Amino acid sequence: MGEGKRRAPRGGGGSKKRAAKPSGEGKRGGPGGGKKKKSRRVPIEKTRARQAAGKKSSTKPGRAKKAVTARGAPPRREEFRNELGSLETLLDEALLEAGGPVDGADAEGAVVRAAEGALDVYANLARTLEESSVSEAFASLSDRMRGDPSDFGYDADFENAILPLLRFLYRRWWRVDLVGVDLVPDEGPVVLVGNHSGSLLAYDGAMLRRAVADHHPRCRAVRPMLDPSLCNLPLLGDVMARCGGVPASEDSAQAVLERGEIVASFPEGREGFLKSFRRRYELGSFDDDDFVRVALRAGAAIVPVAIVGAEETHPALGRLDWLAHRVGLPSLPVTPTFPLLGLGGLLPLPSRWRIEFGAPLRGLGDLGREAAEDRRRVKRIATRARSRVQSLVDGAVERRGRAFL
Repeated sequence: MGEGKRRAPRGGGGSKKRAAKPSGEGKRGGPGGGKKKKSRRVPIEKTRARQAAGKKSSTKPGRAKKAVTARGAPPRREEFRNELGSLETLLDEALLEAGGPVDGADAEGAVVRAAEGALDVYANLARTLEESSVSEAFASLSDRMRGDPSDFGYDADFENAILPLLRFLYRRWWRVDLVGVDLVPDEGPVVLVGNHSGSLLAYDGAMLRRAVADHHPRCRAVRPMLDPSLCNLPLLGDVMARCGGVPASEDSAQAVLERGEIVASFPEGREGFLKSFRRRYELGSFDDDDFVRVALRAGAAIVPVAIVGAEETHPALGRLDWLAHRVGLPSLPVTPTFPLLGLGGLLPLPSRWRIEFGAPLRGLGDLGREAAEDRRRVKRIATRARSRVQSLVDGAVERRGRAFL
């Protein structure tokens, strides 16, 4: 009897378990290992059906929401069209403002001339590519784009053709705030000493030239000094020369100052436009003090200037120097947009700019030409100039506020 009692509950319990298992499997479609896989897919299919019908899902609401957003949200084409229309409006306004008060016909003519010049460049390049190799094509196109050799390649007609674009960048894209331009002397030779940006392209020199030409009481012209490595770049070097750039050397600077013009010097040199974004607005050394000797020999005033905003146009996160050397560039920066976006990543970011001029350095007028041969004196003047520029830069960064808003 004891054994019977023990067998009965064991057998009864076993029968209950066996009966419950088929019952559960029968509801799911029958027993078998293959049926278990199908049972995992059914809830997901039901979930998708409920999502499509707008019902509550058994999955996590966050995932369901993401799925609906990714699959059901329409493209924002209308918003993109509105933004593009706003940009076109700003460009039209900048073109109308270019060159002072002009009527619609003159503005349209300026645009047509600029477009025809660009198309002519592309046509020449395409024609040459059909007749020769790539290197010969760029060399031929560079020869056609060279300006007056007696004036370091400057071409007034070319600069006037792209003047609407330069003014659009100055007024609309970078929204430059200008302070103290009246501190630049009205006449005589002047050396502007400023900080260099962390960009390969000489945007700082171009905007400095535009600031003085458009807003100085005498509308004086500035000749920015360019690193020799930039002057030797195909096409780009010729464009900068035709817009007023001058190769950075004592002889070229001396020739410009002897004509009573203004030279913009960036004593940081290549170190300035190769600095990383972490070191933005930290001046490098002024070991290249040629600007002091040139100013003393020409009897020119030295005016410090701070340029804030150029560092954010192409924030350098790293550099591909090995690739740059192969293509003939001094450096190739890695930015948040380049090379990620391809050639579109070379478009400068619309940062806010601020250009501030300081008072000319005192005490230089009493020094004669012989002071240019005194190395200690020249070094002290260069140190003073660097200190003044760094002070201006620090103040301009603080007064500008946010870089993009």
